[in-house]
Amino acid sequence: MLNSVAGLVKSASGRIIWNRENITEKDSKTIVSMGLVLIPERRHVFPNLRVDENLCLGASAQTHKDRIRQDKEHCFALFPRLKEQRRQPAGTLSSGEQQMLALAQALWRGPSSLC
Repeated sequence: MLNSVAGLVKSASGRIIWNRENITEKDSKTIVSMGLVLIPERRHVFPNLRVDENLCLGASAQTHKDRIRQDKEHCFALFPRLKEQRRQPAGTLSSGEQQMLALAQALWRGPSSLC
């Protein structure tokens, strides 16, 4: 169901209304730009990329280097353990730390709602 809400899977029936808008037929990129972000339950991180590289994937829409640096530091302030491990491959993190990384990536996008 959450994959349908996030626009990753086509809804079999019915409508998905979020913020008084029908998002049933919208693609995931549009839904994210509207402020609704899905945090994957299975810790979808890139195991061969470093923690800080994974984190920067959340900045894919951001183009200002100063803002990217500020946002990264904000995420590290929220999750100090990730800052300690920023240079190691994400695949070496514990499952809880990988979930922190997935959450930090989602928060980087500045959502108004998370699912």
